[in-house]
Amino acid sequence: NNHGTTSNNNKARGEVDVIFEYAFPFHNKSDPNNNNAATSLASAETIQGLISKTLNHNPTVFDLRTLAIGNNADHQHLAWKVTIHLVCLNQDGNVLDAAMLATVAALRNTVVPTVTSGVRSGSEEDHYSNSNATNGVVQLQLNENENAVKLQLLCTPVSLTIGIYNCESTTATPDYESETNATKKRFIVDPTAEEEAVLSGSVTVVMSAEEGMVLDVLKCTGTCSSGGSSMISGEELAMCMQLGVARAKEVADILCST
Repeated sequence: NNHGTTSNNNKARGEVDVIFEYAFPFHNKSDPNNNNAATSLASAETIQGLISKTLNHNPTVFDLRTLAIGNNADHQHLAWKVTIHLVCLNQDGNVLDAAMLATVAALRNTVVPTVTSGVRSGSEEDHYSNSNATNGVVQLQLNENENAVKLQLLCTPVSLTIGIYNCESTTATPDYESETNATKKRFIVDPTAEEEAVLSGSVTVVMSAEEGMVLDVLKCTGTCSSGGSSMISGEELAMCMQLGVARAKEVADILCST
């Protein structure tokens, strides 16, 4: 996690900048020749966008005002910008859920230093003032005698990705099965890379571990060329959310124990 400063129109609100990228050359144990490196259900942009949306645009997850810098009334527009840089070195499917989990774990261990803000005029190089100076430069001074403040998430967001597989018949045992308009659909929780290659799509539900509340839902189209619909019914979506609640509680317990 890196720290910087950002200026927002909203009073004392910070920002979480999420960067996600795949590291290449890419090794996938189900695709040792790297023929399908770009066929993951969730692209880097999709993963980055969902995590950023969860943290920056959902006030039930993270209060961006906690990133405000100091208490100086003249500098209430100053806030920390937290940058989370995720690099996927290897994968065997369902990168999105892993990235979300890594983000939450990182934020739970992030601390923000306490500082004093001041304006330095161009002619007084080392002078700090509590008043605004024309063309002055805002400087921050670490308060070495005060402890850093640990970031607090208002809830623990956990994502669960469920693959949608359309088939006429198969001997595989699905996690969930339904039949709509004579098309049998099998739902695979936490799909591997090999499973992702034959899915018609996926649904990712982001849940609050504490309240069991739905924070977001993301639907991706699969890369399989065999066709088949990735549409799901309301009942099937409700099933995905129930699975998401159970997964969120399980992950939260693991995070709290580490």
